[in-house]
Amino acid sequence: MNKEYIEEIKQFINENNMNDIFIEENQFYNLYNCHLYVYIRVSTESQDFGRQILELYEWAQKKGIKIYIDHIFCDKYTGKKTTRKQYEEMHNLLRENDYIVVSELNRLGRNWDNTKKEWQFLIDKNINTIILDNTMLSAKLPNEKQEVITLEYKFVRDIVFNAINYVASKKIEEVSRSTKDGLKKAKLKGNFPGRPSPNTDSSKENLINTLKLCINENIGYRKACLQTRYPIGSLTLKLKQIREEYNVKNISEILEILEKEK
Repeated sequence: MNKEYIEEIKQFINENNMNDIFIEENQFYNLYNCHLYVYIRVSTESQDFGRQILELYEWAQKKGIKIYIDHIFCDKYTGKKTTRKQYEEMHNLLRENDYIVVSELNRLGRNWDNTKKEWQFLIDKNINTIILDNTMLSAKLPNEKQEVITLEYKFVRDIVFNAINYVASKKIEEVSRSTKDGLKKAKLKGNFPGRPSPNTDSSKENLINTLKLCINENIGYRKACLQTRYPIGSLTLKLKQIREEYNVKNISEILEILEKEK
């Protein structure tokens, strides 16, 4: 699991009482002798993984399975990034009969060709792919009745795949075009949108405000940092230092320590 985002994921799980599904034991492998991996991706640094985690939780509840937290892989894949490090790491772990779960088909790729290539790779390697928003394209779990994969089934599945892939790829093209047009207009007006500078307010007072925002608004570290402009890297480092020095984990305890130090 991506160490950069592990605290964000675990905090969301704990805050929303999802520990009955997301566990620290690889129960799926113990039961079925194959691994179940989850891949989650968002398109900007400002987005969080909450919606996809919630969808995964609801799906796992209905299916009666547990999700091994260490088998959740996450990427924040922006236009400036050309690789998906966590997807590639998960990709290298996949073995025949393993499962991969994604919320939507377009999480497998960024365009028509890329998604199609990855889909074919998973089929050729006999990897069971589960698309949460499309049962037709999803493999059956080991505890479910398996369908007979006939020629007709493959034919219909390919039609469904191409239709969904087309719609998703077209949407990506339109969003990309719209974003570029918006940036051009903003620059013509003298505006230069972008992420806050890493030299934004990193005072202890602002750190306290950021943690209070996390608690009061029930949001993740990254979203809170975007609102207070506190550098996320500084926040992660400071939390690690306090946890090691005072042997505490709870964010409320950390906040109390910081307020006493003022």
